[in-house]
Amino acid sequence: MTKIETVLGKIKNFFKSNIRIAVFVLFLLQLFLSIWITPDQYDSAFFIEKAQEMAVFDFVGMRYQTWTSRVIIETILCIVLPQRAIIWVILNTIMMTILGYSILKLFVKEDDKSLTWISICLILIYPLNKIATCDWGAGTINYTWPLAMLMFSSIALQKMWNSEKIKKWMYPIYSLALLFACNQEQACAIAAGLYFVTTILIILKHKKKTNPFLFIQDGFVVLSFLLIVTCPGNYVRKAEEIATYYMDYQTLGLFDKISLGLTSTVNNLLLNTNLVLFVFSLISAVYLFRKYKNNLYRAVALIPFIACLIFGIGKDLVNKVYPYFGVFCETLNAQEAMLTPENYLNFINFIPLILAFVVLGSVALNILIIFKNLGNNVAILIYVLGLMTRIALGFSPTVFASTDRTFLFFEFALLIISILIWQEFMKETDKAQVKVRTTLATVIAVLAVLEYCHTILFVLMSQM
Repeated sequence: MTKIETVLGKIKNFFKSNIRIAVFVLFLLQLFLSIWITPDQYDSAFFIEKAQEMAVFDFVGMRYQTWTSRVIIETILCIVLPQRAIIWVILNTIMMTILGYSILKLFVKEDDKSLTWISICLILIYPLNKIATCDWGAGTINYTWPLAMLMFSSIALQKMWNSEKIKKWMYPIYSLALLFACNQEQACAIAAGLYFVTTILIILKHKKKTNPFLFIQDGFVVLSFLLIVTCPGNYVRKAEEIATYYMDYQTLGLFDKISLGLTSTVNNLLLNTNLVLFVFSLISAVYLFRKYKNNLYRAVALIPFIACLIFGIGKDLVNKVYPYFGVFCETLNAQEAMLTPENYLNFINFIPLILAFVVLGSVALNILIIFKNLGNNVAILIYVLGLMTRIALGFSPTVFASTDRTFLFFEFALLIISILIWQEFMKETDKAQVKVRTTLATVIAVLAVLEYCHTILFVLMSQM
């Protein structure tokens, strides 16, 4: 056998796996998307300029004292962005591919062709143009790259849970991935919750046989958290943001901040016609309607779906029938609508908080009904961790100024839960169920294609 035949044989064997083919397709799609982007606008332009004016470590040190704890991320920004755009294109494509690979590795239990491809479609449904609000370069390195590294480092957790062997050369790679991810505050919050729960469960399961690497990773999460809470720049930035965005922020109590986190999350998701929430609501509603005849279960299943229709897709139609509805929607996410000691006697001020509890609570109930119990319920853990990243925005004076990119972690939590629900869907072998699942899969695939094409058009228009 010649060397060429040997190489061809290895390539053929490599693509026998549906997951490998799917990841390769995702790589090509992300490469085609990224190749049109020149990451040199808005925030990216700022980092390019500063990297040319100052030594990278001097700039990062200055930023640590005056603005942010993201010392690792901003070092990468200053190194990558001043280079030719192709460097970012390659790295961004790799990061998005790692994100897709990690999700499949963690949550797709079998090399099932239909499950693998529906998972890829669900990943593609996320509107990547949200990340571009501060430019693609700064947006991806600050948000999607930490998410990719967080998901990738979680593979080590899965291996330790299953007592699988981790190759020695992978230990430093998993650690570097976790350190990079935890330099981003929302990712660090997820990692803190995830490692806290998982460490306890792994110790209870394996006891003395627990892999020591788990405690090393725990240490990195703790160190990252301490870096964030002790960084002087974070306090300087907070003071400036209070003066710029929310003068009354200092008067808010704990309940006020939690309330803001809840209401701003739900109102933004609904009023901005969030595609991820809509797809999740559609999948969960169809599954529960096909699985259960219980009217209460069905009613709960419909709440988030109907909310998406009324406040999102069908908002303009409802507004034509009820003109005051538009005014009501505008007030839902306003500072004036916040519940305070001065206005709590006015029932109208309770509506945003009630809406938040109803929508977010119904999503949680749907997950509990689908997966049947609270113990060993990975989906509810993912939901809570993802939701916490958004509720935490209530503790920031930029809660009203925060853009859609801060929803990244929560939206991907919903996408991952959608994949887990689809696995439950696939256990149903009845012909009627299969037909419904096929129709739903077609709808998801079409939405994925449309969203990908929309992002391409957005890129082409924004780069003109």
